[in-house]
Formats: sequence, C-alpha cells, structure tokens
Amino acid sequence: MLSERMQIQAIADRLAGFETTARTMDFKGPWQACWRNMDKAKPGEEQNALQEALAGFPDAEGNLQKILATRPGYQPKILSLAEIAKDLSAIEWVWKGKIARGFLTVLGASQGSGKSFVAMDFAWRIIHNIGF
Repeated sequence: MLSERMQIQAIADRLAGFETTARTMDFKGPWQACWRNMDKAKPGEEQNALQEALAGFPDAEGNLQKILATRPGYQPKILSLAEIAKDLSAIEWVWKGKIARGFLTVLGASQGSGKSFVAMDFAWRIIHNIGF
C-alpha cells in the first residue's frame, strides 16, 4: 500500500506519460478508482477518466487539483508584491522602521555587546506602553 502522497504522485506521473511500477492493489479509495479508469482510458483521455473516477467521491475537484498540481513540470503561479499589495494592511510599528507589531524581530551583534539588555529594555517598554 502506497501513502496518499505516493498514490497521487504515481497517478500524476502516469498522466504525464511516465512509466510506473505501481499496481491497482497499491491504491485505495478515490486513487484506486482513478488508476482503474486510467487503465480503461484511450490515449489522450486520461484526464477525463480521472474526472469520471473522482465524481463519486467527496471533494472531487480538490482531489483532481492535487493530481494536476503534482504533475512533473507543474509551476504554481508566483505573484509579485504589486499584485497582492492592495490586499495587505499597513504595518503597525512598535518602534518606527525597526520593530513591527506581531512580527518576529531578531537582534544580532557581537558577544557581550548588550543584546540581552536591549531585549529586556524592549520588553519593559512594550509591557508598560512606553514609546521608543
């Protein structure tokens, strides 16, 4: 029995035309139905066979997308900051330009330079609502 991830990968590889050593008994549930339908499908109709196989199972569209996203050569759409900027809220600063509220802040400096003291001072100021 293959893990779910391996079952999806085997189906995606087969859909892409690669040879696979998986057998029908290695699959279960919707993935087994997909594998069986691909056995029966004519060349070029494999994706339609997958849709038919998944139609009887919950989250058919989500499962189909899992397979398609796993295909070799699949590239997810990468969004630029300009495309998502309108949906982002403004940064709320604890210390203008230095420490953003709700984000991880890293203090880096040489040993013995006072990082711990500065961190404790930051914590004290934040706890007591004192500005920087």
